[in-house]
Amino acid sequence: MGITGFEGKVNNRHINISLNANKFDSTAVDISQVGFGVSQIFPIILEGLQMPLGNTLLLEQPEIHLHPNLQMQIADYFISLALSGKRVIIETHSDHIINRLVRRIVEDNDHGLNKLIGIYFVEPSENGSTLKEVILNDTKGIDNWPSGFFDQHSL
Repeated sequence: MGITGFEGKVNNRHINISLNANKFDSTAVDISQVGFGVSQIFPIILEGLQMPLGNTLLLEQPEIHLHPNLQMQIADYFISLALSGKRVIIETHSDHIINRLVRRIVEDNDHGLNKLIGIYFVEPSENGSTLKEVILNDTKGIDNWPSGFFDQHSL
């Protein structure tokens, strides 16, 4: 994810985490001194790494406070978790995350990601909310853009 100089140290039962200030500056900074989004993403990364195979990670809007590039990278991380046998359920409003998932499906020559990734749109109805599956095509991406689902992409 482009994070360099990441280091954790245990000090009196506390874990201190530091990383390089940015890709051009190797000055070590404490995680409490970086952007809010970076500090919010570390628990997601750590939980995904330590959780057992077959378990499910549930996330609500993991994109909040993240730069669009990092949103796309976290989508790749979610794919890597799924490929390793872990399940991830994400509630998102991020077109960057959705577009990255769709792009990876289109780029996948083995066509395995389309079977691994599901995208659903929640629609209100008279009987409460309903789920509508977004159909993912291995070559075109999304076949059935729901109304109001990132309208800038609709045809």
